[in-house]
Amino acid sequence: MYREAIDRGVGSAGLPEEDNEMAKETKEITIRCKAFSGEGVRTHRVMVDSDGTVRVWDRVAGHYTLCHSLSPRSQRRIARLAAEA
Repeated sequence: MYREAIDRGVGSAGLPEEDNEMAKETKEITIRCKAFSGEGVRTHRVMVDSDGTVRVWDRVAGHYTLCHSLSPRSQRRIARLAAEA
């Protein structure tokens, strides 16, 4: 299976090589938002991928997560702010 992945041009993260290049084009910013439902507005670290995907740093899990409660509008605003940064 690993050899097949190499033959297909799959990168180390299990993604095709062109997807790995896109993953490197991320921006990290710190903003105030209500990212999780159990808390109010706080300062959060967010990472925005080149395709506009917004991930929020989860202090409990210790990694960036897509499981947040940001509305689509808030995600667009964050992506716009990251593009300007």
